[in-house]
Amino acid sequence: MVKIGPLGAAFDLDALQKNKITAMVTVDKHRLEEAADMWEARWKPVLKEALPRVRQLVPASREIFIYTPDECTELQAVYWDDICNFLDEHPAASRRVLIHGGGGHNRAPAAAIAYLMRKRAREGDTKRKGLDVVFDEVARARGNMPVTKELKAELKVWEKLLDDPLDRDPKAAFVQKMKSARSDYQVARHKANENGRRSRAEKKARAEKKARAEKKARALKEAQSEKEAG
Repeated sequence: MVKIGPLGAAFDLDALQKNKITAMVTVDKHRLEEAADMWEARWKPVLKEALPRVRQLVPASREIFIYTPDECTELQAVYWDDICNFLDEHPAASRRVLIHGGGGHNRAPAAAIAYLMRKRAREGDTKRKGLDVVFDEVARARGNMPVTKELKAELKVWEKLLDDPLDRDPKAAFVQKMKSARSDYQVARHKANENGRRSRAEKKARAEKKARAEKKARALKEAQSEKEAG
């Protein structure tokens, strides 16, 4: 079972115990120990008190920390293989894992989707491994799915690369493939945007031309009416 939540979910002892969470994927700019110090003053005592009990449930050996700031613009997909490998190495824990970070949007759900896609692909579950299927499934489970267009694009690239032996690819080679594929997407998106802008400009020009023609026709009609009235 994979649960998704904000950074604060890692300190929710009741929820951790209820869901029997035994592993964590932290996708954020702070580790749990750092987050306890960085939180608002009124929450610091609560988090610091909860942290030892959190570590009893989820030792550091069953947590993977991926440093990604909120405003991070670098590729997220280069970390997904590490996350998947971590979860595959903890088969018992992978059924009760919390993937969390920041507000629980974008990075955490994207990582969860990437994991489920790869897991099902390797299990041969071809009907349920596709991005659209997994995306909709996670969205229904969460009630919403705030993932940026950029991350959705990376997930589309990830889907295409799932047939490759990613865990045997050198890291640099994998990163290069991801950047190349994403670059192709960005070029296509830029072209689509340019075509859209051109189409809107042409539509606006036609509308303005039509408006001028109608204005001229009205002026001629008014002049004709005045001439006949005179």
